[in-house]
Amino acid sequence: MELKVLVQNLCLVAVIQALVFAGIFFSKSTKNTVAFFLGLFLFVFAGTSIQWYFHSILPPFSLMALTFSYAILPIYYLYTKCVVGQYQHKLLWHLFPAGIELIFNIGLSVFPSYAQQIYQPQAGIYTITFLIIIPPIYNLIYCILVYINIKQSQHHLLSFITSFEAKRLRWIQVTAAILGADFILELLSSLGMLMSNLDMYLYILEALVTLFIIYWVSIFGLKQNQIIPVQSSLTPVIINNEKFNTLNKQEELNIQQPISNEDHEKNDSELERVIQFFHDTKIYTNKEVSLFMVADLLQIHYKDLSKLINKGNQTNFNQFVNKFRIEEAKKLLLDESKQHLNLNGIAQEVGFNSRSTFFTAFKSIEGITPNEFKKTGK
Repeated sequence: MELKVLVQNLCLVAVIQALVFAGIFFSKSTKNTVAFFLGLFLFVFAGTSIQWYFHSILPPFSLMALTFSYAILPIYYLYTKCVVGQYQHKLLWHLFPAGIELIFNIGLSVFPSYAQQIYQPQAGIYTITFLIIIPPIYNLIYCILVYINIKQSQHHLLSFITSFEAKRLRWIQVTAAILGADFILELLSSLGMLMSNLDMYLYILEALVTLFIIYWVSIFGLKQNQIIPVQSSLTPVIINNEKFNTLNKQEELNIQQPISNEDHEKNDSELERVIQFFHDTKIYTNKEVSLFMVADLLQIHYKDLSKLINKGNQTNFNQFVNKFRIEEAKKLLLDESKQHLNLNGIAQEVGFNSRSTFFTAFKSIEGITPNEFKKTGK
């Protein structure tokens, strides 16, 4: 009995946290599609816990249509599409199986006697196949799709995004791996419940894992935003990687074309404007600065801005930003009035997200560490 109460309490904590953060994400969703899908993900992910809690505390409500087995990872997949700027409304077809499941569950809610027959162990084939085996495997497939999509996006966006944005993409991959492990656990534990008497202990384990995932997504999800604007006057929607590759091939052909002196002068002038903008605004101290943000502020297409930086400095955008940050850091390291700042403080001051990335960038550009630079006073 005590174990049952423990599971109930764990489920209740998970449900409350999921609903609170889902509400926070929904409140931000008017201007942020990413927040909408993340809030929706938290709600459907907590659905099973909500239903289990009702089943334990309020049996009459146990058949409410709150289990969304076929919606959890498809919604997370749509969320990742939003992050990398590939979302389109036609992708909502991924939720079609979830819609059928919802209609079916509503029918079971309306006819509880029929539902009780289906959920009985005697139902055999239905119980094992549609409630236990297919849902976790279905969601595991989407975990793989998420991982592949982010991997491809990382490859194509490498020269466009900052290290901070790259960490966001890695977070999505790590979360997909955690969710995949959770569904493997769900499959094994469900089969274990059919073949053993350890069901309550397995419920506790699943409740703990659910609570961790909700905490993980709630806390770190607050930092996740679109890396590429989905609908921008300056940034076209990236529909798929094939289209992206075609654009890159076109750019390569353009690069091979002979450039006139007039074009050279125009490029030099534009690059000077970009450099002056960085000096005047110190936008590089913003940890979330991106190619798209700068392009929007300067009213330059992001591909043109990327080519300017690549040709003029032989670097990508991330390296270009880091050069400004390192120059600013060198001033702070030698500034007597800033001696109260430690290296971590200086890293944060100039726009680096962590001390380690600051050290790596400094050594790459200057050839020595920040400590060595400070000691020599170069």
